[in-house]
Amino acid sequence: MFDNHKYGDYKAYLYKSSDRGKTWKSISNNLPKNTILWRLVQDHQNSKLMFLGTEFGVYFTNNAAKNWTKLKGGMPNISVRDLAIQKSENDLVLGTFGRGIYILDDYSSLRDFAKTIMKLSYLIQEKDIGIFRKEYLEVVRKPLKEIIFMLQKTLHME
Repeated sequence: MFDNHKYGDYKAYLYKSSDRGKTWKSISNNLPKNTILWRLVQDHQNSKLMFLGTEFGVYFTNNAAKNWTKLKGGMPNISVRDLAIQKSENDLVLGTFGRGIYILDDYSSLRDFAKTIMKLSYLIQEKDIGIFRKEYLEVVRKPLKEIIFMLQKTLHME
C-alpha cells in the first residue's frame, strides 16, 4: 500500500506479492476510485480477513481481497488513519482523524460471514416461508447474490 495524494494522485494503491516481491498484483478491486488508503491489518486467525482504514471509512474483506465491503453501522464517513486488532477479545480499534476512536466489538463473526450466508441459503426452503415475517418472503425467492446483498444492507455492511 502506498499513498501519492500529496502530488494530486488519489488512486487506491493496494498490492500483494505471493513470491516475496518479485511480482505484485493489485488487490484494490472494488474499492472506490480516489480513495486514500491509510492502514491495513490482517486477522490473526484467518489470513483472508483484512481491514482497511481509508479517508472515507473502513472496509473489510474475508475472501483475500477479492472484494471489499464498507463497514457502516452508524459510523460517520470519516478518515480512519489507524487500525489495531485486540487479539484476546477480537476487537477492532479504529483511530480517526479528529473524531477519536471507535471499537468494533468482537468481529469474529466476519471470519466466516460468507460461509454462514452460503449455509443459510441452503437451509431456507420454500416450505419454511411461514416462519418468516412478510418482508422476508421475497428474500427466499431471490438468487443467492441478492440475498447476500440484502443481508449486508440489513447489517449496514454494504
